[in-house]
Amino acid sequence: MRVARAAIVLFAIPALACACTCQLDLSVCNEVAAGTLVFTGTVESVSPHLLDRWNMNRRNSMDELGAFHERYTRDGSPANLEALKREITKLLPDLPADRQQQLESATTHEALVRLFGDVLDQGRLVKLRVKEVYATGKDTDTGNNDDDEVLKSKEISVWTPFGDCGVDFQAGETYLVYSTNDEETDVISTTRCTRTRRFSDAGDDLPYLTFYRDTPEASGRLEGFTTRNPVYHTKEFPPQQSDLPDQPVEGLWVELLPNHRFAETDRQGRFLFDGLAKGDYQVKAYAPGFPDTVRPLAQSPEFSMETKSCGRPILVISGSL
Repeated sequence: MRVARAAIVLFAIPALACACTCQLDLSVCNEVAAGTLVFTGTVESVSPHLLDRWNMNRRNSMDELGAFHERYTRDGSPANLEALKREITKLLPDLPADRQQQLESATTHEALVRLFGDVLDQGRLVKLRVKEVYATGKDTDTGNNDDDEVLKSKEISVWTPFGDCGVDFQAGETYLVYSTNDEETDVISTTRCTRTRRFSDAGDDLPYLTFYRDTPEASGRLEGFTTRNPVYHTKEFPPQQSDLPDQPVEGLWVELLPNHRFAETDRQGRFLFDGLAKGDYQVKAYAPGFPDTVRPLAQSPEFSMETKSCGRPILVISGSL
């Protein structure tokens, strides 16, 4: 979102962060299918450092900058403008070359406002050292890609917005990054609306991504749900849907047929199977006590899965457990 530069106080940065609204919460399958560059990397730096949320001196720096700005607003002399400009130069030493030139050539208060607006619009530049590459976004049909090895141990620069839509990268932390590459500008970017997160919080994204990269012919994911809501009797939960079925049933064992694999439902009624090849499948839920006591509760119709596809069948549980 562009900053309305003329209407803001020059350095009132905290006031500019607006609530972020994500239009769609994509699953890991949908993110990869969209041609996303997915990798793990350790953050080496975040710039401008002044905009880094984890910069413990940020508030003091902003107070100092605010004092110089207030002095200029009381007395708009050339000397006070130069003092303000020197303070900005001191606090933003890591600006990109074009922004640094813009700062050096600024001769008016309006030019400084414009500079800060540009910096906020551009966001934060995060440099990460790549550890693993799961998808390059260039060849989603084959899974493996020669670019994977080329990217390993390389430094990738990723832009993220300033404000609530940006990812709060921390220097030294490792992240699972879902990013897009603008073909015209070659700018790589990510936002909070993607599945980008700390590697420690990546959860069950990693099994799917590992199968996708290493065995693309058997990398399908089945993410199903059990519920007591009868409205789902004839519906399949859309893969892109972010809302989960209500009235979930926890603690049931679900069998994947014909593979005879088993998974237990969690508090959301969710069960998960990874590493599936193209073929026809069914899922079947059993009452608590399984496998010592075998009492089937529900079984899905047969459904097909394509190579590297994702499915989300829903089993409706009726009667007593």
